[in-house]
Amino acid sequence: MVAMRWVMRALGLLNVVILARLLSPEDFGLIAMAMVVIGFADSVLSFGVDRAIIQKGGSDTRYFDTGWTIRVGQTISVAVIAAVAAPVIARIYAEPRVTLVIWIIAAATAIRAFENIGTITFHRDLQFGKEFQLNVTAQLISVPVTIGLAMYLGSYLALALGILARESLSTILSYVMSPYRPRFALLYWREIWSFSQWNVVHSIGTSIQAHVPTAMVGALGGAASVGKMGLAIELAMMPTAAIVAPIASVLVPGFVKLRDDALRYRAALMNAFSAIVLVATPFCFGIAAVAPELVPVMLGLKWMSIVTLMQIFAIAGLLRVIQSCLAEQVMVLGKISLVALGTWLNTILIVAGTYPAFLYWGVEGVAIAWAVVMVLSVAVFAGMLCRLTTISPGMLLRGVLRPIVAGVAMLAVLVALDGTLPGPLVIILAAKILIGAVVYLSLALGLWWIDGAGDGLERRVINTASGILQDGRRRWGA
Repeated sequence: MVAMRWVMRALGLLNVVILARLLSPEDFGLIAMAMVVIGFADSVLSFGVDRAIIQKGGSDTRYFDTGWTIRVGQTISVAVIAAVAAPVIARIYAEPRVTLVIWIIAAATAIRAFENIGTITFHRDLQFGKEFQLNVTAQLISVPVTIGLAMYLGSYLALALGILARESLSTILSYVMSPYRPRFALLYWREIWSFSQWNVVHSIGTSIQAHVPTAMVGALGGAASVGKMGLAIELAMMPTAAIVAPIASVLVPGFVKLRDDALRYRAALMNAFSAIVLVATPFCFGIAAVAPELVPVMLGLKWMSIVTLMQIFAIAGLLRVIQSCLAEQVMVLGKISLVALGTWLNTILIVAGTYPAFLYWGVEGVAIAWAVVMVLSVAVFAGMLCRLTTISPGMLLRGVLRPIVAGVAMLAVLVALDGTLPGPLVIILAAKILIGAVVYLSLALGLWWIDGAGDGLERRVINTASGILQDGRRRWGA
């Protein structure tokens, strides 16, 4: 699972780096504007079919058929709603080009509706090799197709047609990779709905939180502002999405099995939580520190205006990682209604803060408002988890304190080095990454030792490194 995310993100990063040099912020903004419509319609009609089947553990083929039938109806409805709404959305944005983009992405969505639901067994049965092949193969083909279209067309249409190509490939490959052949049926719709009703509430809140601020920025600042914000978020969140998200996803089935044993669940959760924050922190603070060099090296000088945005979103990304871990555990404990309510609280605050933030401080203000809401969200979900378990706020604080102190120190050292390192930007970028890694690892391990050198990721890293060194000495001595 982790390897799949790494490869997918690496291909995505390559795609973004090349496309950013071929296209403009406005081109990326037009796609983001269109995705607002698709994403919002999808969330309103989302029933969480895949999660419901995995949670219920259903093996009856009619259960899968029911899920597939619901998903087809849901996704086709999304495509139709988006296509019909396209001219209206274009008038709201005062951007007529959005109409064609929405139509193309709506067509891609309609094709995705018929994706083989049998592929969810790859995740349910921990067959990550098959999941890897399915996702990476589609990405390997669609990335060069999109780049080729961008070189030929030189416009936003390349991005939209690239999405169409990717969804078409994924749908075809789902039938190649899975022998299951779904049929239309609705036998188990009540069971799926009994699980999914709160998922719908949660999904709508999440979508409004993700898409409405984008729509507001698009209406107030135009396609270029949306494009800059979207790319800044993608680059700032990419490392944590590639590394932290798959690790957290893999751990969920284990937590489900342990949740009835309070002591074992608490121990496992605190170890996993501390490890995830320990891994995420250097990436989040590191991106903030090297953004002035990273942006021109990767994207070119025309994207320098997103440096500050990337820095804000990168630091806020750590808060998002912590919030996601806490919310996921509340869901593991069967309290999806509380997750939905917490999500809606975040949504209301973000939507309410977007307009005044953009009005007074521009896109950077929207990023700051998002970060502030993430702080509040962490507090809310931490409170929920503490009330549902024997975990105390002090335990959670202790789990994040050492990595964050080491991360802040690393950030301070790298910021202090700005303007002092000689050479071209690529060399400066490499030097800052190396220095940051040394500073963070040294401080993180030092603070862990001062704190008692208990069991955790640090202990496992040291034991693994010691084993590798001893093995090397034996072989060298032999």
